[in-house]
Amino acid sequence: MAVKKTRARAPKAQIPDMTGYESWSPQKFHHVRTQMRDYIYENFKLSDLLPGVWKWMKNQGYSATDIKAAKAATGTESVRTVAAICVRMLDMGVPDYYEKHAEYWEGLDGTSGTMRPLSEYVSEEIARAIEHGKNAVEEEKVEEQKKGYVPSIQDRIREQSYDACYAIDAWLEEYRNTKKDFNFAGHFAEKNVTQAHARKIRDFYTGEYEEYLELVNNFPTPQQIAKLTDEKEKDLAQQFREAYAHLSKTDIKKHLEGLEKILGACDVVIDKAKTTRKPRVKKAPSKDKQVAKVKYKKQDDTYQLVSVNPVDMLDAKEVWVFNCKTRKLGKYIADDMTGPITVKGTSLAGFDEHKSVQKTLRKPADSLKEFKKAGKVALRKFLEDINTTDTKLNGRLNSDTIILRVN
Repeated sequence: MAVKKTRARAPKAQIPDMTGYESWSPQKFHHVRTQMRDYIYENFKLSDLLPGVWKWMKNQGYSATDIKAAKAATGTESVRTVAAICVRMLDMGVPDYYEKHAEYWEGLDGTSGTMRPLSEYVSEEIARAIEHGKNAVEEEKVEEQKKGYVPSIQDRIREQSYDACYAIDAWLEEYRNTKKDFNFAGHFAEKNVTQAHARKIRDFYTGEYEEYLELVNNFPTPQQIAKLTDEKEKDLAQQFREAYAHLSKTDIKKHLEGLEKILGACDVVIDKAKTTRKPRVKKAPSKDKQVAKVKYKKQDDTYQLVSVNPVDMLDAKEVWVFNCKTRKLGKYIADDMTGPITVKGTSLAGFDEHKSVQKTLRKPADSLKEFKKAGKVALRKFLEDINTTDTKLNGRLNSDTIILRVN
């Protein structure tokens, strides 16, 4: 399972170095080995060490079920701490078993038993954690069944992404030595990796990528450290260099190259989904919503008029309006090119700006009575028979406007 790595806390003491231990005396080996154990215990949190345990288990052939059980082993922190420290000691160059040291230890007064390989301690502690964790996993399943627990879509995507990462992790671990390419396209197809999975997988490796990118760009050389004048800055730079002393520049660059290949493969899946995704069809708003902002006068008692429903103006060829305040009667005519008439916001659209005009009624009560009685034929010349100057309509309605008729 890919776990986003966290940077360890800055060490307070110099990191013990096991390089060349083969030529040491057993006494010196024992002393430095003890320093290494104490250094790890004092300068690393359990959360910093546990990812190394899961990785060690996977490399040793433990099943995903066993790893999950070990992770669920709550209440056995001390057990897991022992395993985590031993694994980190192995990672930092302490040999699994050194015969000269074992003979020295077993020959000391007051010691009992035999010196065993570190891996044996790890295996025993992990076995205890697995046994304890299995019970926790089973109890969790029972509780979930009682509650009718159903994993969310995000939970399923996360678990499926973890599953896809096992083979990728194994390849990345060997890439610096083999430089063998990985068939990401085939692997993703086999694991049914979608763009949602690819985003999760990318997140898993982004932190590690940024860490190694910083190592490549900012890894201080001894000459650069020697030139630093600030003692605190110099000390931090030295500690930073020693923390990754077990990796060569070539190893760092190859590991970064492998991480770039992983992120690039994820980007291909994400970008492909973008290009093949069908454009979202915008749902047309309802007619009521289209006319929701239209301002008009529902009825006028002075002229005994009642407006028609504004919805009727949508896709109309003609719309007759009367402004009760200005006494203007207007006729909107749909444009041959941009029509029919519709509504945009608070105004009408799709009408012919040249043909759509309004005239002031000198005797509005009488004219409106005739308007109510007029049929379609009579309405064709209704405005022409009114002897007042016509003005163009602008499409805006207001709270004084009665919508008289729609055709």
